[in-house]
Amino acid sequence: MKRKLFFTVVFSILLGLVFVSCPLEDESIAEFVPIENLELDTANADLFLNTPTYGLDRITLIATVSPENTNDVTSWASSNLSVATVDQNGVVTAVSEGTAIIAKIAQKSGISAICTVTVKDMNGVNP
Repeated sequence: MKRKLFFTVVFSILLGLVFVSCPLEDESIAEFVPIENLELDTANADLFLNTPTYGLDRITLIATVSPENTNDVTSWASSNLSVATVDQNGVVTAVSEGTAIIAKIAQKSGISAICTVTVKDMNGVNP
């Protein structure tokens, strides 16, 4: 009797583990929802190096994506890393004088939004 109870308990535990480890929905089969619209809050920005005022050498770009339930992946990119860099949060930082295009790119939907960034060296003077 104890042996039968032991095997019943072990079998129940193993059966429970099988159900727990099996996903209810396979995410790889989920329907792709493309990005239909991608916009940045700023189309053009001027950044300044060597100014007495702190913070004029950076800007945070905000991207708006629709639909909200998209499962496409986006990333940030700079056309000229020697002029301006951008991190994964959209923070653009001036590096040297010049112009760079900052883009938010939808990897699968094939659309993007851009901001033209111009960096100026102010040589210690406020803009």
